[in-house]
Amino acid sequence: MSLAKNVAWMLAGRWAYNLITLASFTTIVALISPAAFGIYTIASTFLILSDTFFSDAVENLIVRQNGEEADIAPTTFWVSVGISGLMAALIAVIAFGFGWFYSSVETQWAIQAIALIIVVQGAASVPRALLMRHGRSRQYATNSALSNLIGAAIGVASAYRGAGFWSLIIQQGALHISMFTLCSIRAGFVPSMRLDRTIAHDFAGHVATMLWSTILNVFGNRLDILVIGALFSNSVTGVYGLAKRLVQILQDLVASSFDKVMLSMIARQGLKGHQERIYRSSVLMQGITAIPSFAGFAAISPLAIKMIFGPEWDGAAALIIMMTVGGIFRSMVTIERAQQMLAGQTRLIANVRLVELIIGVILVVPFGRLGPAYMAVVFSVRYVIGYVLVIASRIGRRETPALLAQTARWLAVPVLATLAMSGIVWLAQRELHGLGHPMLTIAASVMIGVVVFGAILAAARRFWLPYLMQAQEAS
Repeated sequence: MSLAKNVAWMLAGRWAYNLITLASFTTIVALISPAAFGIYTIASTFLILSDTFFSDAVENLIVRQNGEEADIAPTTFWVSVGISGLMAALIAVIAFGFGWFYSSVETQWAIQAIALIIVVQGAASVPRALLMRHGRSRQYATNSALSNLIGAAIGVASAYRGAGFWSLIIQQGALHISMFTLCSIRAGFVPSMRLDRTIAHDFAGHVATMLWSTILNVFGNRLDILVIGALFSNSVTGVYGLAKRLVQILQDLVASSFDKVMLSMIARQGLKGHQERIYRSSVLMQGITAIPSFAGFAAISPLAIKMIFGPEWDGAAALIIMMTVGGIFRSMVTIERAQQMLAGQTRLIANVRLVELIIGVILVVPFGRLGPAYMAVVFSVRYVIGYVLVIASRIGRRETPALLAQTARWLAVPVLATLAMSGIVWLAQRELHGLGHPMLTIAASVMIGVVVFGAILAAARRFWLPYLMQAQEAS
């Protein structure tokens, strides 16, 4: 399957997956208070930790793992399950400390429930990765979307029965159980006791490094949530958490596929000599999707937040606008880290994340009382810095300015098209406001934005399309 088809299937699957996530998330959150969601926001730090670790680290490591195919699946499965079990036990104990620190037994119980889900996540990561390893993007995408649909249905049903924020945890549990079952069937994976010590040692070593790296990454990213939760009420934490969660959903929607597709394509025989071309294509396509998506979402968020969640959540819209730049750079950095994964630079990734955590502590902890608006601005600043740090660690400080300039040339047309789109959408909303139902205004704004952005890309295709076509020839 070509890069274009892989990307098409992955994007379709991720769009379906995240549209389901968005629909179920908004339905559930609309049924609970900001204070209740604030409790979940703190507890979900550990859910994000495990999800990031298994989907972005363990799965990518399995895709590039060397060894006999018959030995890779069972060996990596038992290593993953063992590590997830240890993580779950440790997190269940840590939950007592969080409950004490935040003076909330509900926070403790929520974290301990999430610990149980982590074991299932560890098991599900292997059959998911096997589908990607074999270039079966269609099966990967459809199974992910179907699993999420099952989890969403159970989660929403729980919310309507009064489960509150627990319905979000129930949803995740059902999702990962379904994911393990469906992906195992599709991949033809049945756990066995076959174990290759060489593969196990190599895989476990990289996994241990990536676990440390992921802990640094997640707690660096969630530092603002944890500080706000300690200094402000659960309601304030909930509103900030909503803004950040919506930004994360959008990132997953437009940016979580290109790194996996790139890894799969380059790892396949015959394409390793075209790594740079595939990299360029991935960066360009990710920019075309991520940059206008975040800008457009920021443009409609004031109206959308009020209409969907209600006036008590209004503060989230301004925070989303402040996080837009950070969301874009957080999306773009996934390609750079995938390049490091291909090169086996797992220790380097961990070192960079340690630096990012230190920067986060310096910018967040002493100034936490400045409030959510300050945290949202710092969110964007940190991800711009992080993007540059990752590139510098991958290719060296001297070569970094040249690559940044080159990337700017690749993405110049999408950026200019986005600026024009944002201005026109803002004017359109201003003219349409009050003329009908808010949903009609949002729908019209989105349609206008898509048409404007697409028209500019089409008119200026000679400036960006050659970069993409050269990479497609490689695949």
